[in-house]
Amino acid sequence: MLPEKASIILEIQQALKKLDILNQREDWTDEDRMEFRMQLECVNRNYHYLELYLDSVKVSEDLQAEEVQEEVELAEELEQLEEEVVLEESTEENRAEMPEELEEEEKGLGLGARTPISERSFDDHSFANKMEQQSIPDLKQAIGLNERFFYANELFRGDGTEYSRAIEELNHLGSMEDAKRLIQTKYEERFKWDYESEAVSSFLSLLNRRYQKA
Repeated sequence: MLPEKASIILEIQQALKKLDILNQREDWTDEDRMEFRMQLECVNRNYHYLELYLDSVKVSEDLQAEEVQEEVELAEELEQLEEEVVLEESTEENRAEMPEELEEEEKGLGLGARTPISERSFDDHSFANKMEQQSIPDLKQAIGLNERFFYANELFRGDGTEYSRAIEELNHLGSMEDAKRLIQTKYEERFKWDYESEAVSSFLSLLNRRYQKA
């Protein structure tokens, strides 16, 4: 039988709070490492309970009504989009029939051809990629609490002290080449880093952003 939902959430909150306290410590004892692993297991276990709980909840009539309303709204949006596409095509056809002098006049007024939707989407995507590749001035500030737990557990076998020490060293290096040499010398073999894993890949991506020119 599953625990109560409130009990599950409370245990997750308490475990996260303990993990946060442990993460603030510079030097970890063996007891701290054991406590860290126990709290991680507690979080994972209760997240699993929460997923099972949510799966077991029956859809209420109110929720069904809400889903129906969402479908109606979606249908209306699709209908409106179709009308806009038809209008767009009609406008483009009219533009193709314009006399050349009228097109020149329109250009003189600064009214160029519209950017196609596909091109706008590509430009937006390129902008998002640029934002993701912005340089990082400080690794400590760029890595959030959940990521710190993730990297410490996956790359340093749960050793928060080693993780903090590595971040401190990497933060003060001048290039990605220096970072690679440090990793190969001190961490790669010792902690058995798998360069095809998500943890190593995302960590190296952060390092690339740390050393790239702003």
